[in-house]
Amino acid sequence: MRKVRGGKNRNGATLGISLIVAGILVTLAVDPARAQNVWAKPYQQWTREEIIKIASDSPWAQVQQASSTTGERIPLQYVPGVTIRLRSALPIREALVRLKQIEGKYDKLDAVGRSDFDLRMKGLLACPACAENYIVTLGPPVSTRAMKNGLNSLRNAAFSLLEKRVYLLNELGQRRELIHFVAPKTDEDEATFFFARLDDKGNPLLTNKNRKLIFIFEARNIRTAFGLDTIPERFEFDVQRLIFNDKVEF
Repeated sequence: MRKVRGGKNRNGATLGISLIVAGILVTLAVDPARAQNVWAKPYQQWTREEIIKIASDSPWAQVQQASSTTGERIPLQYVPGVTIRLRSALPIREALVRLKQIEGKYDKLDAVGRSDFDLRMKGLLACPACAENYIVTLGPPVSTRAMKNGLNSLRNAAFSLLEKRVYLLNELGQRRELIHFVAPKTDEDEATFFFARLDDKGNPLLTNKNRKLIFIFEARNIRTAFGLDTIPERFEFDVQRLIFNDKVEF
């Protein structure tokens, strides 16, 4: 496994990898009309509902259900689902910080309390590992519709089982291999995948001219069980929607 630069420990405490409120988010509804493009305003003003929008239904996040491998029709509530997030994107990191602010009643703290809070959140917001890595997470489904968690097969999964089977692509077929993986430990944890930002020539996978970002999960031995794909094989993002402040934010 290639070493990931910028992180301070394996379980990602510095990176804020675990979404500690995944169970809460599943139960809440979001009005899409109210939450449209909420990431355009300062994150310090985001509400809990707006955070859910950004973390589950935005240019940087989406919820998908897998499909039956046998062709048999299965009730949707029994089909596993996952939430994919472009974790190294600033709006996702800001959503995590803002959520912690809300839970910590940040807006009611005095100047000293806010300064202490900001210091503790510095690593989560700055994300040192993001400078050299694209980071993607798969987490529990965030939905108002009943949906099973499709991540159980990734519990304690080894990097060797995912290497060469999980990767990023752009629409030109240019590819980034998986270089590091952190498995979920509980039902509320996210699985976290790291990919090198630059190739051997110093070029990023994505620029403002690209059209598609594709996350491929080909590890069928991990994602297939009981006639179901627990994790979809392919996720696509519109790169033009990822442009924020005149650059691809990922």
